[in-house]
Amino acid sequence: MQAMPKKKHRFLLRRAPSLLGAGILLLLAAALLVLSKEVGDGVREGLSICTNVVIPSLFPFMILSSFLALSPLSELISRPLSPITRRLFHLPPELGATVLMSFVGGYPVGAKTIASLVREKKLSQETAARMLCFSVNAGPSFLIGTVGVALLGSPRLGWILLFAQIVSAFLIGGIVSRRAKISRGETGGVGLPFSAAFVEAVSGAASGMFGLCAFITAFSGILALLRSSGVLSGIACLLAKIAPSSLADPNLFEALLGGLLEVTSGCVAAAGLKGDLPFVVISLLISFSGVSVIFQVASCLRGSGVRLSPFVLSRFAHAFLTSAIAYPLYLKWGREVMTALGTAARLSLEVSPTSVLRALCILAMCAILLLTASTAPLQAKK
Repeated sequence: MQAMPKKKHRFLLRRAPSLLGAGILLLLAAALLVLSKEVGDGVREGLSICTNVVIPSLFPFMILSSFLALSPLSELISRPLSPITRRLFHLPPELGATVLMSFVGGYPVGAKTIASLVREKKLSQETAARMLCFSVNAGPSFLIGTVGVALLGSPRLGWILLFAQIVSAFLIGGIVSRRAKISRGETGGVGLPFSAAFVEAVSGAASGMFGLCAFITAFSGILALLRSSGVLSGIACLLAKIAPSSLADPNLFEALLGGLLEVTSGCVAAAGLKGDLPFVVISLLISFSGVSVIFQVASCLRGSGVRLSPFVLSRFAHAFLTSAIAYPLYLKWGREVMTALGTAARLSLEVSPTSVLRALCILAMCAILLLTASTAPLQAKK
């Protein structure tokens, strides 16, 4: 007689995750129906960010980095960088161009290039997992143009963040590579012909940009849902109550939580804080990069077999190292700039209907390019 209740209990335990997931999905569906206008505004904001920030700053570098990695130019550019590549990162000297573009291109550029090399059998999965720990960084155009000029009001602050992030990535790269052995012949071969490398680079960049913008837009909608439903502000208020009195500001925790999900939205929110907090919070967020960027990297690596866990763990170390390096430099050379400008002189990142329309047109052209590139081999076979 007692066997049946035990079976039911075990059945409910096994089904608990599924039931919990179903309940959360139902709540999300109801919230999307009730707060459809707010979520729509968040999606439009994400599309505007793609147009004004992401596509102009990243798309050219995604093409360039893939082209350099796949073409014979990679060896030529990597040669003068070989001392750093070999002695600090314990990598084959041919990977110098890939490391360089990971610092210049922006968040997903390094991951996209590394994934291309793994799929071309020019890089092992173990080396790729190690490289990800220091090869996913915010680009100079984002840090100086968007964060420095548009959000903080001074390019000097962007340069400080860029320098701190580079030093942090070098330190992490040296630590994770200290016992690694240089694998000879990993990047062997002369690469693709220039025309084939360019076609592959453009189609690959279009694919990466399409996925990148999709994640940014999705997370902007999620953030809008969390804000308008009061979930984000509720968690922020709870954290502010248990925080020290000097940090008891719900806006601070709301910016941090938003930035943990999507870095650009978090930086925009952080720029509206008072005192030194905008710079400190942004210095943490740019190197952590947010769950959205982590998903973008995972999308780039899909099917490559490269482990993602070392990269995810390195995000926390990267964030705190960048902030620790940037803050003393800010106190010496940037604090007076922030004080003189004030909040009113910053935050010039705007959302407009025309920018949303431009984003949709650009994404449509990327989709057309991908369809054309995928059907071309089939037509050639016929």
